[in-house]
Amino acid sequence: MNILILNHYASIPEFSGAETRHFELAKRLKNHNVTIAVGSYSHLLKKDWYTLKGGDFSKEGVSFKVIKTRKYKGNGVERFLSSYDYYQNGLKRLSSEKYDVIIASSPHPFSWKLGYVLSKKFNAKFFVEIRDVWPDDLISSGLISKKHPISILFRYMAKKYYKKADGIISLVPFIDEHIRNLKINKKVPIEIIPNGTSVYLFENPKKCKEVDKLFSNIKENTIKIVYTGSHGPSNNLEFVIKCIKKLEKDIKKKFSFIFVGSGSEKSKLIKLAGKEKNIHFFEPIPKKCIPYLLKTKSDILLFSLKSFDNIKYPAYSSNKLLDYMASGKPILSVNQENLFLKQSGGAIFFDNCESFKSALKNFENYNLKAFGKQNIEYIKKYRDWDVLANRFEKFLTGG
Repeated sequence: MNILILNHYASIPEFSGAETRHFELAKRLKNHNVTIAVGSYSHLLKKDWYTLKGGDFSKEGVSFKVIKTRKYKGNGVERFLSSYDYYQNGLKRLSSEKYDVIIASSPHPFSWKLGYVLSKKFNAKFFVEIRDVWPDDLISSGLISKKHPISILFRYMAKKYYKKADGIISLVPFIDEHIRNLKINKKVPIEIIPNGTSVYLFENPKKCKEVDKLFSNIKENTIKIVYTGSHGPSNNLEFVIKCIKKLEKDIKKKFSFIFVGSGSEKSKLIKLAGKEKNIHFFEPIPKKCIPYLLKTKSDILLFSLKSFDNIKYPAYSSNKLLDYMASGKPILSVNQENLFLKQSGGAIFFDNCESFKSALKNFENYNLKAFGKQNIEYIKKYRDWDVLANRFEKFLTGG
């Protein structure tokens, strides 16, 4: 079959901040021809695909078509217009080839509109994928109100295209409530296919010069606690930095805290850390270097997340947390209800600065190898890309 995946922000592992979900799924669909349509500009990469690849390209049997979209900063009007660019220009670029199955992935619903229009043209199966539950997530995080015009528009489009879909793919398990709130009276098949990772990448990770360079000035005789990923408001790193600063000197000197990534809060976090010699901030590294960083350079991995009262399954599809677990390293994690990491039992949890300090003091008393084994087995069984791609294919083909 010819399969088209619409994801404005899709990417490949060569780049930091990459959204690689659909590349990982697509390259495993060996019996199908898969095309991923990506917007030319993404805030995740902060670059243009015409600059990165010169336009359309292929990787490991997956074709990427680049749809012209405008550049933007933040979550304002320009980002909204960029999402409409994706629909309008995508319609022009994608109408010439025949597709049998079309998967239209959020976050923005203009992807769904584009997918539906193309599915009618080609008489193709049409699937909606919900990566971010919009407008619900925007409202719960305080970015917009229920009465904001974008909330009203997105809710209208969600209700319209969910009903027209042959199936809905969700990355999170509580999607039924979201659909009930939209008062959709049509029964649409739903499959939960979260993000995954690949354990084999962490078994013998390739050496990465970018990572070696980062660690050249880190004290070798310290326990290295590493955080990777976004430095934004939802990651609650400000709380973590404050807890580190409160540690007694005899505890501090045993650890090096290493933060790798970018985000809107990063400059504020650096300022907050001040002259603390055991706190280090680094720019993002290519996703392909993550296994080497976690497996060979880290002793403990840090997972932090702000608590939102209405989120039932926090970080359910967090790429960061999945990679942490696949690495087999012990995890120092924020304690939140229904965090799927608790199912594996492979972490030590903290609620406040006091329990954060206690965890650090007692790490040497835990069976860290057991933690790692439990996490790896959980990933192999439930969240390896091979397992998820098999489910993905069966749902699309009805097999």
